Amino acid sequence: RVLVFGQVPTLDASACSPAQRYCFFPELAVSERDPVVLANREVAGLAAAYGAEFFDPQSFLCANGRCRLWANDKSLYLNLSHLSLEGARYLARQYLQSSNTTSFYDDIARDALPK
Repeated sequence: RVLVFGQVPTLDASACSPAQRYCFFPELAVSERDPVVLANREVAGLAAAYGAEFFDPQSFLCANGRCRLWANDKSLYLNLSHLSLEGARYLARQYLQSSNTTSFYDDIARDALPK
């Protein structure tokens, strides 16, 4: 089983509100023309063509023009374009909860993803 992990949304520092723990993205960032959306769509198509599974992090981090910056009082981002260790764990848990996982993935989650 092959899993292709899509690109995470790139944060716009001018649109972030750290006190409220989320970022507003400009219209382009959540539109069909956004570079992350376009890249993930292209990669998803390639993954499907070769029988791989595609995971879109944006679908778990963003909703209604807002993207999560924090979960369980921990930052999900290391900087504007990279996830922190907690962010990677958060998305791994989201993937495992949303997919039909095998015992192999369950073992990984139990051993590597502390709650």
